[in-house]
Amino acid sequence: MRILPIPYPDELIYSVIARYGVHFGRTSPKAILDDIFSDRKIIATIDLPNQLSKVSNQLPALTDYSETNLAYKHTFFPIYAPFTLESRKHKCLKLLSNRSQGSVHLMLGISASRVNKNITLKYCPQCLDEQLQQYGEYYWKRSWQVTGAECCLKHGMLIDSDITINSNHRHAYFAASPEHCIRMSQAKATPEATAVTTQVNQLLSQPPICSPTFTQWSLFYKQMANNNGYGKGESHIKHDEIKQLILNRWSHRWLKKHGLELNNKDTSWLKTIFRKHRKSFSYLEHIVVLSSFHDPDSNNNWDICKVINQVSNLSCSTTKPDEKTKNHIDIKTLKYHQNNWKSLVSKWGVKASRHRENGGALYAYLYRNDKAWLLKLNESYHLPQKTINNRVNWHKRDRQLCKQLITKSKIIELKLEHPQFTRNWYLTQLSSSSNIEKHLDKLPLCNDFFQRYCETTDDYQIRRITRSIQMLRNELINTSRWRVLRKAGLSEIRLTNLARHFLDNVIGDIIE
Repeated sequence: MRILPIPYPDELIYSVIARYGVHFGRTSPKAILDDIFSDRKIIATIDLPNQLSKVSNQLPALTDYSETNLAYKHTFFPIYAPFTLESRKHKCLKLLSNRSQGSVHLMLGISASRVNKNITLKYCPQCLDEQLQQYGEYYWKRSWQVTGAECCLKHGMLIDSDITINSNHRHAYFAASPEHCIRMSQAKATPEATAVTTQVNQLLSQPPICSPTFTQWSLFYKQMANNNGYGKGESHIKHDEIKQLILNRWSHRWLKKHGLELNNKDTSWLKTIFRKHRKSFSYLEHIVVLSSFHDPDSNNNWDICKVINQVSNLSCSTTKPDEKTKNHIDIKTLKYHQNNWKSLVSKWGVKASRHRENGGALYAYLYRNDKAWLLKLNESYHLPQKTINNRVNWHKRDRQLCKQLITKSKIIELKLEHPQFTRNWYLTQLSSSSNIEKHLDKLPLCNDFFQRYCETTDDYQIRRITRSIQMLRNELINTSRWRVLRKAGLSEIRLTNLARHFLDNVIGDIIE
């Protein structure tokens, strides 16, 4: 068994596999996949590769490269883990160890993220020279490929290589080399790139920690807004002033380039992050907001990892609003309203009761003061509703479709070269075939047509044999049995019993 080279500090797993191909002279991408994964369908993923258990097994036995270790030190997982739920984080780690088939990207919100992804692999020419002196070869560093972290803090802005991410060569691993990484002069790092890269490096170097809950993130952003004078009252946030604060710190061009353009819509990501968190936000959105609340001149004094620890230590009240309210209401009044609602529901049902005898106000009072009791009672009085859809005249549509199918069958019935006339083929000849297929139970004439005119495998093979004999005779070629089968694309093994009987007895005299 071949052994993968030991990963260098902050090296992508993608780069480790690419170096393996160089070390062992494996020029074929499929050969590399066979050696490491025994699976040719693996896609060369940059950020969150799966099958980490197989990668771990291919590394030297005496090294500490468990699946978790690989995920935190050689993938993008550390920049997403602190901002998702703890239970989801552990589930993602398990999926990364095996074959996830893209589910990790869905669970972490990467597939639907507004943050624009890098198109090419990036590199720092001077860092590559240092790698060559220290290790004797180049490799792809993880921090170079993170969206927004567009600079090397030591040398300047990163440069795009000629390797396109998610190109047509999805299974190929390209090693860092002078061929792909041309030696070029670097521009000076911009303030935005420096700010993001500094915090991304902190996230990538952080060991596994417990992720804050959505409730803790909601409380943190609310407190941060209030402490900095951007809050008004208990729940109001001055979104317009926060937006101006962000624009003072980050240029409109930079925000638009990375998919974080600000607008005045109520669903803007900046407004949503200061409300109750119902989903996770990306590392870049957190960095943009948090950096704006710190003095740009002293940006290095704040650390996103310290912020995450601070959020994790926030204490959140676990008392439900229903329980708080219930302790401050008159029990006799509550019982009185409960009895009134119960009598209404028992007589009219839940939905109708809300429109009778002040039922709407009664429902609202109980919902605010004893929601659990209300929902439990309503559940026992729910009436089943039968919905009858009369928007479509299925009898008329059935006749129309059946006429279309019969017309089509008459046109193609003598075409021996045609593909098999299956039900799916006939359905594709109709408009809205998927909708028709879902309602075949309402189309008896169409069902009868399919049973009568759809070809079985026996029928299709017999038609192919007939066509092959006709073609051979037209070409004046000997119609021996093997020629007939070859022309028909069949074999003795694949022949059905009926097709074999047709070949042997019905047209046996024709075949020499």
